[in-house]
Amino acid sequence: MYRYRHFDDEFGPNGRNSSAILPEFEIDEPFSIQINPGLRDYSSNYNKLKFFFLQRTYLERFFIFLIILLLIVLFIIIIISLYYQKNYSINSLCLTPSCIEVSHSLYSGLNQSVDPCEDFHEFVCGRWMRSNIISRSQSAWSIIRELTQKNLIILKNILEQTSISSLNIAEQETIKYYQSCMNLTEIERLNLQPLENYFQNNLNFTLKQWINMNKNQTLQESFLFLIKYIFKYVLPIKITADEKNSSWNNIYVSF
Repeated sequence: MYRYRHFDDEFGPNGRNSSAILPEFEIDEPFSIQINPGLRDYSSNYNKLKFFFLQRTYLERFFIFLIILLLIVLFIIIIISLYYQKNYSINSLCLTPSCIEVSHSLYSGLNQSVDPCEDFHEFVCGRWMRSNIISRSQSAWSIIRELTQKNLIILKNILEQTSISSLNIAEQETIKYYQSCMNLTEIERLNLQPLENYFQNNLNFTLKQWINMNKNQTLQESFLFLIKYIFKYVLPIKITADEKNSSWNNIYVSF
């Protein structure tokens, strides 16, 4: 058990209110306490920001500047993308006759009665396949082949022009070459003489020797001769679908 001395034990009940309890001090002037916590003045935002950076380490400062730089770059990219997107949205709509024709051809080939998530090929090409039946002269048909055929018709019309004075030299020579191939009267008159001249000048044998070559050579020698000279330089051959019935393959000799 512990007992602490109580304040009442030191002073009796008669002296509790007496002025002699506490010593008297002679005070010449009032005592004042001045507290200076050493706080800096942060009245402006610049000073606050400056103090914030001064309290950071070099690594923290580096990452802060890096983040600010990335944000600036990102902001510039967003502004540029919005600018070009606005210009693209204004000028992206093509209303020229060519664009309208192409868009109509694409739209007319769609089969919108089919769910594209179920059969995308039927959705895109359904109506086009039913309206473009493959002819017997073709082994396949596509938009590319259709464009190729149309381009050949356009080229044929250009090559059949009679007035070539306004064309350049290359175009004039092309038209002359085409006209020479289509001049059947001259071709019939020359007969086999151009082919005979070609054999004599380039292969060093005459057409008569080619016709009679199997009389003096074996079948193997004749075949090797044909592969080496005739079918390589003069008459290239190829095997492809028949022009009138694509279910058959024919051997074609190119002249």
